[in-house]
Amino acid sequence: MTFAVGGIALLLGRRGLPDGVRGAVTCYMTVTGIIYAVVLRADAEQVGQLAPWIDDVVHLVMPIAVFADWLVGPPREKLRYSIVRYWLLSPVAFVTYSLIRGHFVNWYPYPFLDPRGRGYAHVAVECCVIALVVVGVCLVVVWLGRLLRGKVSSDVML
Repeated sequence: MTFAVGGIALLLGRRGLPDGVRGAVTCYMTVTGIIYAVVLRADAEQVGQLAPWIDDVVHLVMPIAVFADWLVGPPREKLRYSIVRYWLLSPVAFVTYSLIRGHFVNWYPYPFLDPRGRGYAHVAVECCVIALVVVGVCLVVVWLGRLLRGKVSSDVML
């Protein structure tokens, strides 16, 4: 979706998505790729009912593409590290919603969010570990954006 909106904007001669939005999407997709590759890929049948190649495209190829887009087309404006606190709102809302909804419908989108086997304490620990990864990735994305800003032509975007 991010590529589509950005591409259409560029075709229309507009700037595209704000750098803060692109940065957030880069963080979310990068974390998605890391979590899928490290935690979920071995148990992909527990996560969904997609064909394995679709899972790989959605959870591995696209995160790499989005991260590469950030490197090739770094932000035009200098992002502040304080933006990370806003980027964290979406993952917190997702986890909160998933846990509340899962309780009522008896289904959780990922095994690490499912308290039925090992309890909510285990889910809390796993979510804290993932939260550290999310914060780390967000900080790296801001740092890379600041480092590459002006060094790569920001008119070149995938």
